Amino acid sequence: MATLSTAARNAALDAIATYIDTATNGGRLVLYTSGYASVLMNAFLVASKPTFSAASGGAAAVDELPRTLTASGTGVAVAYALVGAATPDNVLLSPSTSGVGLVGSGQDIELTNTNIRSGQQIRFSSFQLTLA
Repeated sequence: MATLSTAARNAALDAIATYIDTATNGGRLVLYTSGYASVLMNAFLVASKPTFSAASGGAAAVDELPRTLTASGTGVAVAYALVGAATPDNVLLSPSTSGVGLVGSGQDIELTNTNIRSGQQIRFSSFQLTLA
């Protein structure tokens, strides 16, 4: 397996962040249940651009956090995708079948509660992209 230097990881993350920012309003964040079976939330991620801070140490954090967004479905949040604003089929970034956890879990997105109910306010404590 190839290993990227920190400078290369930072450059790649900055390119991903720029790509996401080409979508209107920085794209939408979609939260899913296991296996992408159900959509729990589909909302604009941030109010302004740039969406992410400049990458450092192989990680780039979403600016303007913590934020609270409203759930549209019910279930346990375990996965996410960043999609284009025009259509949820325009996936900009879908890192894996996981990536969402509780505060302190070390996942890309940390929530105060992963058991989501429709209409619930979801508080995002952190959201950071990391390349190893």
